[in-house]
Amino acid sequence: LERAYPSSKTCDNPPFPKEECDTAAIAAPNIELSYIRYSLTTLGQKAAILATLALESANFKANINHSTNRPGQGTKAMLMFPNIVAFANSIDMLKSRVKELGGSHHVRDLVLPGNTTYAAAAWYVASGPACPKDTMGRLSADKWAGFEYYVAKCLRAGDKVDEARKKKW
Repeated sequence: LERAYPSSKTCDNPPFPKEECDTAAIAAPNIELSYIRYSLTTLGQKAAILATLALESANFKANINHSTNRPGQGTKAMLMFPNIVAFANSIDMLKSRVKELGGSHHVRDLVLPGNTTYAAAAWYVASGPACPKDTMGRLSADKWAGFEYYVAKCLRAGDKVDEARKKKW
């Protein structure tokens, strides 16, 4: 990770609150666990998730969106709040707590620890409600075309992969 994303080597002077920052040494095992948990086995699947995490979290430095226009957005994948709720509800040990919190944006806090924040992107592509069911297969078989499909249809981040996302991939 440090070679691919050099700024992930340290959390010195992060652009966001320091408690949100993780180094590659923290991120790597959590990312690997997310691959296992959600059965991501191919290079295409893993590259897509890694690119998403690196881009959305500024190389693992952010865990929530700090702009005021997207309340409740977070995890290293920067899931939108409705997806945060769906993700939290997919984790058995969090379901009762999600119910207690109702629609509160505090649900996001439940999925910010390392064992869940890095799993959000893998969950989203494997079983998230907004991601087409054929995405995992396309990421496995179609390499770049699969990534373009993932960005357009699953992330809904435009019809073309922008340069910043392409560099992370």
